[in-house]
Amino acid sequence: MGWLVISRGEEQEIHLTGGIKIKVMQLRADKVRLGIQAPPEVSIVRDDAKATLPKEARPCRS
Repeated sequence: MGWLVISRGEEQEIHLTGGIKIKVMQLRADKVRLGIQAPPEVSIVRDDAKATLPKEARPCRS
Protein backbone atom coordinates (compact mmCIF):
# COMPACT_ATOMS: atom_id res chain seq x y z
CA MET A 1 0.00 0.00 0.00
CA GLY A 2 1.36 3.44 -0.91
CA TRP A 3 0.94 6.88 0.61
CA LEU A 4 -1.08 9.79 -0.70
CA VAL A 5 1.05 12.86 0.08
CA ILE A 6 -0.63 16.27 -0.08
CA SER A 7 0.08 19.77 1.18
CA ARG A 8 -2.37 21.67 3.35
CA GLY A 9 -2.16 24.96 5.19
CA GLU A 10 -3.53 26.01 8.55
CA GLU A 11 -7.31 25.59 8.89
CA GLN A 12 -7.50 23.46 5.72
CA GLU A 13 -9.24 20.08 5.87
CA ILE A 14 -9.11 16.68 4.25
CA HIS A 15 -12.36 14.70 4.05
CA LEU A 16 -12.34 10.89 3.99
CA THR A 17 -15.16 8.46 3.40
CA GLY A 18 -17.14 7.44 6.46
CA GLY A 19 -17.53 10.99 7.79
CA ILE A 20 -13.87 11.39 8.79
CA LYS A 21 -12.28 14.86 8.66
CA ILE A 22 -8.67 15.81 9.30
CA LYS A 23 -7.91 19.49 9.83
CA VAL A 24 -4.56 21.26 10.12
CA MET A 25 -5.08 23.21 13.32
CA GLN A 26 -1.66 24.79 13.75
CA LEU A 27 1.70 24.85 11.99
CA ARG A 28 4.93 25.35 13.91
CA ALA A 29 8.55 25.10 12.87
CA ASP A 30 8.88 21.50 14.04
CA LYS A 31 5.28 20.28 14.56
CA VAL A 32 1.89 20.13 12.93
CA ARG A 33 -1.24 19.99 15.13
CA LEU A 34 -4.06 18.01 13.54
CA GLY A 35 -7.70 17.82 14.54
CA ILE A 36 -9.55 14.63 13.64
CA GLN A 37 -13.34 14.21 13.58
CA ALA A 38 -14.65 10.68 13.18
CA PRO A 39 -17.68 8.61 14.14
CA PRO A 40 -17.39 6.94 17.56
CA GLU A 41 -16.91 3.48 16.01
CA VAL A 42 -13.66 4.61 14.33
CA SER A 43 -10.51 4.04 16.40
CA ILE A 44 -7.86 6.75 16.23
CA VAL A 45 -4.54 5.72 17.74
CA ARG A 46 -1.17 7.44 17.41
CA ASP A 47 1.53 5.13 16.10
CA ASP A 48 3.74 5.75 19.15
CA ALA A 49 0.84 4.87 21.50
CA LYS A 50 -0.16 1.63 19.73
CA ALA A 51 2.31 -0.55 21.64
CA THR A 52 0.88 0.54 25.01
CA LEU A 53 -2.67 -0.59 24.18
CA PRO A 54 -3.94 -3.99 25.27
CA LYS A 55 -3.80 -6.39 22.32
CA GLU A 56 -7.61 -6.57 22.00
CA ALA A 57 -7.83 -2.77 21.70
CA ARG A 58 -5.21 -2.39 18.96
CA PRO A 59 -6.44 -1.51 15.49
CA CYS A 60 -6.22 -4.46 13.14
CA ARG A 61 -4.79 -2.59 10.16
CA SER A 62 -1.85 -4.03 8.30
